[in-house]
Amino acid sequence: NTFMLCEVHYLSIILEYLFMKRIVILLALITSLAYGQEQNFLEKPYYRTQVNADTLVVPDKIYLQITLSEKDSREKKSTEELYNKMIQSLQVAKIDIQKQLSVYGMSSTYDKKIFKTNINKAENYELLVPDAATALNVIALLEKNGISNVRVNRKEYSQSDRVLQLLREKALKKAKYEAESLMKVVGQGIGKVLSIQEYNHTYLRGSAMYMKAAELDVAERSYTPDFSPIQLQTEFSVVFEIK
Repeated sequence: NTFMLCEVHYLSIILEYLFMKRIVILLALITSLAYGQEQNFLEKPYYRTQVNADTLVVPDKIYLQITLSEKDSREKKSTEELYNKMIQSLQVAKIDIQKQLSVYGMSSTYDKKIFKTNINKAENYELLVPDAATALNVIALLEKNGISNVRVNRKEYSQSDRVLQLLREKALKKAKYEAESLMKVVGQGIGKVLSIQEYNHTYLRGSAMYMKAAELDVAERSYTPDFSPIQLQTEFSVVFEIK
């Protein structure tokens, strides 16, 4: 029995060795094939071009972060009182509270003094508005009710995907036109695309991403602030075969 167990043990070792050897050989073949394809690609005459296309879009989703803090309240109001004031302000601004307002987070801070410890609560809310005029109106109304800790959290454009698709088409047409024009100068043409890589970028332009309501004139709340647009950009690296 001991002899048979030894044989089984050695047999398993041999099988494991053969299996590992096959994996090593397979990996070597894959590496060799990839290297060969790369060499074939480099051996072909090709033209590489780098093109981009961009545009500016006006954000139609502006997210305001509203912080209700007992510590920041000039009249030392509780967060419950500040919340009621916030709701009143949003109702005046004709905001759909159920759809546009969401809880962003809550926290508590401890202010230790001699013989006394104050607990200051803070509540963060996120409000979605469609444009800068509405955002400014909300900020002014909140300031009027003693809520000044408001900032623009982020901004978006709802049709970004559609715009980026149009930019992709524009960039690829540009790449083809550039390649054909240059090859025509030397009496040659372009063939199929050998390689293509895409890079998408989104930029928030300007510095109007942060505002305190205390800096705004309530009397001029109908004024639309300069919420700089969002820049959408797509970039391609394209390799064409030269005929």
